[in-house]
Amino acid sequence: MSGTRRKPGRLGPYVEGYRARLLELGYTPGTVRGMLKVLGQLGRWMESAGVEAGQLDEAAIGAFLVGIALSGPIAEKSHRLLAPLRDLFAAAFFFFFGLEIDPASLPPQLPLAAGLALITGVTKLLTGYWAAGRIGAYEWRWTAAATGRNGVEQNRAPRPGRRHTDIR
Repeated sequence: MSGTRRKPGRLGPYVEGYRARLLELGYTPGTVRGMLKVLGQLGRWMESAGVEAGQLDEAAIGAFLVGIALSGPIAEKSHRLLAPLRDLFAAAFFFFFGLEIDPASLPPQLPLAAGLALITGVTKLLTGYWAAGRIGAYEWRWTAAATGRNGVEQNRAPRPGRRHTDIR
């Protein structure tokens, strides 16, 4: 960590020895930099958690690794990598859930399902209309939608030689 602005935390006294040992084992300089970065993160974590170098054990290192895995770019990458697996398991769940449904029990439930679909559609339209109105996404009224005019045509000043009500 010498020569950089990174602070090694409580593991500062061990940085040069760790670097020498990694190079002795044949690691490339880029890999050594990456490993020293993790060592610095561990040292800073130890400092913030109040852990001394002599207190490091499997549980403390496990807690550090979980903290790394649940934050930052590593978490974003793991979410991106695990998304297809999540989708696969979701598809398998719904497939097997569907196999448990008895088709003979569906017809009596169709009126309820149709009613719920209608309510869902109407509330989606109303929510969209309300949200668009809040952000000022349109200037038209219900009558403009009913007549086929859009807000731009209705609110624009007429061009010379053209009446305001003409729509092309």
